[in-house]
Amino acid sequence: MGLSGTKDLWLGKRIEMLVGEPISPARKSLDEVLGLGTQAVRNLLPIYVEPPGRKPLRRWLTGLSN
Repeated sequence: MGLSGTKDLWLGKRIEMLVGEPISPARKSLDEVLGLGTQAVRNLLPIYVEPPGRKPLRRWLTGLSN
């Protein structure tokens, strides 16, 4: 599972929750499962592109998430 659109936040911005295929831990080490999870999230999330237009309360809302 990954969240897209959380790099910066502003009033009215859409955030997407993307859900990928499950990863079976059967016969895998912890490191293998972590590696598969990391790669799955990378493949799931789109490359961030800064949307045009006004971004009300951007600095304040983004600061709340840090």
